Amino acid sequence: MNEFTTHDEQHSYHEIQRSWWTWLIFAIVLVEISIPLLVPIPREAGIAMMVGAGVITVIAFAFASLTISDTVANLRVQFGPLPLAGTEIPYNEILEIEQEKSTFLDGWGLRRVRGGWLWNVWGYDCIKVVTEKKTVRIGTQKPEELLAFLLLKTEKDSTHSNFSPA
Repeated sequence: MNEFTTHDEQHSYHEIQRSWWTWLIFAIVLVEISIPLLVPIPREAGIAMMVGAGVITVIAFAFASLTISDTVANLRVQFGPLPLAGTEIPYNEILEIEQEKSTFLDGWGLRRVRGGWLWNVWGYDCIKVVTEKKTVRIGTQKPEELLAFLLLKTEKDSTHSNFSPA
């Protein structure tokens, strides 16, 4: 689901990037849960497998989607649906915005990559956002829309920043 809504005096953005690999993880967890129930194994091994399946499930729920949204003054980037990791980037602190592509080696999830952080759950399209404090690459299914939105927001707030379109 992607939305880029422009109103007369207000611009807002909301995108949910969903990860399809999560279903593969849930299938693996289902197999892991089934083994102790169907095959006679030591009790301790069964408990360890169940605990492991629980940890994997929590992690999968925490990184199953990436929501990018506008909070009027900030761009919010939040993994979910279990909201364990997120960040907000104030529009007036953005110095540079670029459309980029991540690589297979960069991976997915929340990762440290070449000079910054990658927040992504699916695909390779991303927007690089540079502030004085950090560089973040944000995965998106609609890079042109997110770039256009950020250019609008930073242009509006650019009177007090060092923003210069590249």
